[in-house]
Amino acid sequence: MARRRTADECGAVVDDGAEDTAQRIFGQQAGEALSVLAGYGQRDHHREIERVRVAVLKLSKGALERLRYFVDAADKDYRDVLWWAEEPES
Repeated sequence: MARRRTADECGAVVDDGAEDTAQRIFGQQAGEALSVLAGYGQRDHHREIERVRVAVLKLSKGALERLRYFVDAADKDYRDVLWWAEEPES
């Protein structure tokens, strides 16, 4: 089954996994969250876009300000957000 991709109002494409996760975490604010999230994946140095977007959503815990913070962190070094989201707390 092919994964569905949708474009936000700015034309940035977000895949199913991130869209579904944003809906679950942000509810009625999912549209705004997806617009913020679309900022990751627009530059040549961005890697593992879908995985990073889902990690950023998880780390945000439903707060738009945290979402912005982690998108910015991913822009600097995506590996940080993957580590923070995927490694169990010690």
